[in-house]
Amino acid sequence: MFRIYIMAASLIFLTAIGCNNVEDMPDRDELEAEKEKIENVLVTFFRAINEKDWQLFEETVRLDWKYYDSGGNIFTHDEFIDATENITEYEAEVTELEIHFSDDMSMAVVGYQGETVYRVNDEVRDFYGFRTTVLNKENDRWVIIHHHL
Repeated sequence: MFRIYIMAASLIFLTAIGCNNVEDMPDRDELEAEKEKIENVLVTFFRAINEKDWQLFEETVRLDWKYYDSGGNIFTHDEFIDATENITEYEAEVTELEIHFSDDMSMAVVGYQGETVYRVNDEVRDFYGFRTTVLNKENDRWVIIHHHL
């Protein structure tokens, strides 16, 4: 039921900002290229967390980005990095990716299923669920501005 609420809220948000589904956009080659760039940002984002490579991580996010976890907590950039201090073996898998672009191609909303398995203080944790990531295109590169579990 919660997923239905999230999907409805996403539809309202997309309608309000003028986002369209990939099939509705005019230039398919450009869209496919942008989609590939966004997928690479997500892969790099999760790899940087796993490797605790904060320089690489900062190439994928805007410094004022926000992380919203499944418990209702909101983390700023620095709070997120601090919260990952005790996390090891962070592995994330992304499936069923859907990307919606704003009409001017400056914003993308990505919805996907994800599974994350990680270790905190020798305790293995597993999270599977729908995620939403919002990206802005800045200086010809995509950066994450919001990431929701």
